[in-house]
Amino acid sequence: QRRELDSPDPALFFDLKTYTGDLKYYIHETNGWQPVFGVSIDDAQSENKGSEFLVPDYDTFGIGAFAYIKKNWASNTLSLGARYDFRKNEGKQLIEEGEERFAPFQNKFSNVSGALGFTHQFNQKWNFKANAGSAFRAPNPAELGSNGVHEGTFRYEVGNSSLSPEQSYQIDAALDYEGKMLSASASIYNNYIHNYIYASNNGEVKDVDGYDFPVYRYGQVNANLYGAEASLT
Repeated sequence: QRRELDSPDPALFFDLKTYTGDLKYYIHETNGWQPVFGVSIDDAQSENKGSEFLVPDYDTFGIGAFAYIKKNWASNTLSLGARYDFRKNEGKQLIEEGEERFAPFQNKFSNVSGALGFTHQFNQKWNFKANAGSAFRAPNPAELGSNGVHEGTFRYEVGNSSLSPEQSYQIDAALDYEGKMLSASASIYNNYIHNYIYASNNGEVKDVDGYDFPVYRYGQVNANLYGAEASLT
C-alpha cells in the first residue's frame, strides 16, 4: 500500500495485493545427472483509492514451468535448462470528469527460454566457464497503461498497450585463476535484447495544475550490451 500525502488524506493511494507460489521437485542423482523440475505462479490485483492516478487498476497473472539438469564428471560440469512462461495483463478503464483517463487493455504473452552452461577445472588454480541462454520479460502494467505524473521522477509518463515482450540472448565466458597470494579473472559477454522497453522524451511538455512536466512515452528498440571485464587481487 503506497500512500503519498497531499493533505490528511492520501492524494495517491496505490493498493496492490500479490500472491505467489513455487514448487520444485528434485530427482535423485543418477550417473552424475541431477534433474530438477518446477512450476511458479503469481497473481496480483491493484486498485487506486486516492484522487491522483499514475497507473490504472489492473489484474495480472503469470505461470511458468521449467526443467533443469546438471551433469558432473571428471573436472567438468554441464547444465541445461528450459522454461515456459505465460503472462496475462488486464488494465481497467477509468472515466474522469467525463474523459477517459485510462483505456482498457488486455495482453497475453508466452515464451520458451533456454540455458546452457559449461565449466572445466584445469587444475586447482585454473578454471573456465561459459554460458549461453535466452530470457523473456513481458511488459508490466505500468509500461502498458501509465497516464499521469510520476512524482518520484518529476515527469509525466504515458504507457503503450501495444508493447511486445522483451527477449534477450546472451553468451559469456570467463577464465579464473586462484593462487595462494594472487587471484585473477578475465571475461567477455554479449547480451542482445530484442524489443527493449524504455521511456523517452522528445521535448513534449504537459501542464498539470500549473506545473510543466516533461512527457515520457514508453517505446521499444533493439539493444546490444557487450564488453569485457578483468580483475586482479
